[in-house]
Amino acid sequence: MSGIEISSYRRGGQNGPMSAEETGDRPRRWIVWRQDDNGNRFEVNRYESRADADEVAATMEARGHKQIYWVAEV
Repeated sequence: MSGIEISSYRRGGQNGPMSAEETGDRPRRWIVWRQDDNGNRFEVNRYESRADADEVAATMEARGHKQIYWVAEV
C-alpha cells in the first residue's frame, strides 16, 4: 500500500455523514463502505480521491473476510 491510512470503523453502528471534527476541513468526496454478513452497513472512512478510496477498499477486500467493501461518491 502507498501510505493511505485505513482508519477504524465508526463505532456503535453509526451511519451517515461524518462530522467536520471527524473529517477535518478538507472535502472528502469518496466514502469506503463496509457491509457485514448480517447486512449492516458502516462507513469506513472518507478520502479526497477515488484512487485512494479504491485502494483501501481493495486492500480490505483482499483480507478474505465475509464483508463486502465498496466506494461511493458523497
